[in-house]
Amino acid sequence: MLSRIFIYPAEIILFIYLICFLFLKTSDNPWERAIDSDGKGYYAYLPAIFIYHDLKYNFVESYEKKYYPEDGSRFKDFRYKYKGETVNKTFSGLAILWLPFFLIAHLLSYIFGFETDGYSVIYQYSIAIAAIFYLWLGCKILLGVLKRFANQSVSSFIVLCFAFGTNLFYFTINVPSFAHVYNFSLIASFIYCIIVTIETKKRKWFILSAVVYTLIVAVRPPNGIIILIVPFLVKDWQGLKLFILENVLVVKKILPALFLGTIILFIPVTLWYLQTGYFLVYSYGEESFDFSKPEITNNLFSYRKGLFVYTPLAFISLFGLIPVLRKRKFQFLALGLFLIFIIYVISSWWCWWYGASFGQRAYIDYFPIFAIVLGFLLTYASTNKFFKIFLFTCCILTIPLNLIQSYQHKKGIVPDDNVTQEIYWDNFLRMKPRPKVYIDENTFLKKNELIQDMEGCNSKTDSISFEGKSSSFINSKTEFSCGIEKSISEFTTDNASLIKISAEIFPLGSSTKARLVVQIDSAGIVYDYNAFGFNEYAEENRWTHVQFSCNIPRPKSENDFIKIYLWNSGKEDVVYIDNLKAEFYEKKK
Repeated sequence: MLSRIFIYPAEIILFIYLICFLFLKTSDNPWERAIDSDGKGYYAYLPAIFIYHDLKYNFVESYEKKYYPEDGSRFKDFRYKYKGETVNKTFSGLAILWLPFFLIAHLLSYIFGFETDGYSVIYQYSIAIAAIFYLWLGCKILLGVLKRFANQSVSSFIVLCFAFGTNLFYFTINVPSFAHVYNFSLIASFIYCIIVTIETKKRKWFILSAVVYTLIVAVRPPNGIIILIVPFLVKDWQGLKLFILENVLVVKKILPALFLGTIILFIPVTLWYLQTGYFLVYSYGEESFDFSKPEITNNLFSYRKGLFVYTPLAFISLFGLIPVLRKRKFQFLALGLFLIFIIYVISSWWCWWYGASFGQRAYIDYFPIFAIVLGFLLTYASTNKFFKIFLFTCCILTIPLNLIQSYQHKKGIVPDDNVTQEIYWDNFLRMKPRPKVYIDENTFLKKNELIQDMEGCNSKTDSISFEGKSSSFINSKTEFSCGIEKSISEFTTDNASLIKISAEIFPLGSSTKARLVVQIDSAGIVYDYNAFGFNEYAEENRWTHVQFSCNIPRPKSENDFIKIYLWNSGKEDVVYIDNLKAEFYEKKK
């Protein structure tokens, strides 16, 4: 069985990914659509051209209302005004890769009676399947690449590690309409085509490498820097010179390559022209690279999105440069400079953390490079038994770490952004969320706090308490506990504010429907209401510390009151509460 895994790793990966997709992703759920977030922009070209014939994208609101949450929490507007004209902010290359899957989904939707509007359930699942297909293709091709640098077993092991020990897994299963798995596959394909071109000197492989390279640029233009990996692949200066003489300067090879590449690039250029009247458009507005201020340290090591924090396999891989230096100095120089350059470029994007996501996603595209470097390291380690065992063990451990962290991000145990050192280690390997609120001290400043210790309230008991002599309670006869009631104007301004609620909770039953409530009244009318449940955190017959937070709206009048209390929504619950605290924060100016 083990030998089969090492012979057919891509197929094993495909099978496991399909199983994981069936159990972890439900694309017919409004909150779980495969076409989501940035992917809505990449995908919109297809329904715009083939269904709506509308490159102004006036159909956005209709599909958002029909297929996505009513509260607008998943809304993503990719439309950008360029010199007065509406243009799709994203690049169109991904739509080219999706075209066969879109057409099949359109046909099946028609045959089986589903809405043929581009967003009904079959279209959603087709994009999810497309991601898994390109993942399989990328792994299959990467295996072919790695076998040029390591033996079959090591190559298969590396492919398996990158498939399950990196955030490639998360971005294939959970957010399949992001571009990264497709870029991973394309870059692996480009490297393979260049290698085979060098080995066989056949024209078809050089032309194919040009086609793949053009697709890489069409999907994400900055990834065009992958062309700089060619010096490493040709091995030395003489090989580079020979590659140029035998391919780039040969008319029968370069002309067809340029012709096919031009056809592919003609697609995004034409789309830009049809949308705006201009052949070249920068649709990202003020979002750009700042090469004078690369955030390299944060990009690689921060708890917010550090590559090496969330993808330690990439860090392990870099040690593969050591054996390259010892034996192949030209390749070491070419590969080292390339890695430094991509780190510099990725770190220079204005949003170096690349938005709310799991880990540093921009590097997924370049995982084939890291896989090659890891191949050098594992091959070198095979000469020493103990070093080999240690290194392979470290690589294997990245798999459960990555899968647990993927689960944590999907379930919200760890937030998608603004992760601090405290948040990371508080939740390290936890499978359930903590009832704890983390306030970003760089954004918010604490202004005031209120404490209700329950010692002097009306509905109290002296039979049990967390601290002091008394606590408050709710039961079948007492619907509301003692709480906090104060004029809200004392704690808020016109600036954005939030409140953090904490309390000690002691439920007598194994489950409870009780809620901690924060409400704001104006002239006796409630205009803001938040209720927080804690059943998944609290333990029977034990004190549990819980925390929640919510935003505070601007007061409507000076007489507005904030009320905080424990509410017995379950009617029969018996729950004690002590040390109720409200902390008020204001956004820094």
